[in-house]
Amino acid sequence: MYCTSCGSYVPDNVGICPNCGAAVTPAQPVAQPVYQQPVYQQPAYQQPAYHAPVYTPAEMPRSNGLGTAGMILGIVSICISWIPAINIIVFITGFLGLVFSIIGVCRRNVSGKGRAITGIILSAIALIITFSMYYYLGTTY
Repeated sequence: MYCTSCGSYVPDNVGICPNCGAAVTPAQPVAQPVYQQPVYQQPAYQQPAYHAPVYTPAEMPRSNGLGTAGMILGIVSICISWIPAINIIVFITGFLGLVFSIIGVCRRNVSGKGRAITGIILSAIALIITFSMYYYLGTTY
């Protein structure tokens, strides 16, 4: 150990410094720090979290009710336009089918435009058949 007053070397078993005569207290042994091995903890295994994909449904266009009604009236008109006794009804059903179908084709952001076009064609053919039957055959059957 060393003297705290003069800094000279003092043997361990001597209580007085031989150089300056100061009392030297024996130094307590300094405890060496204990080196500890670092502890690495293994992370706990967790099941990976899978999330279901989020689907936003596409906005469906509105249905075309007038186009469908025009097609149905066109089918009815074409069916009854061949029957001579009751084909007078075709003037009403064919005209309504034609009007509804034209409105159904002109509407925006709706589905079923093909039905409306079909209604226009069928109603027009039914009206042509009925007009030609009345023109060529007359009103008396």
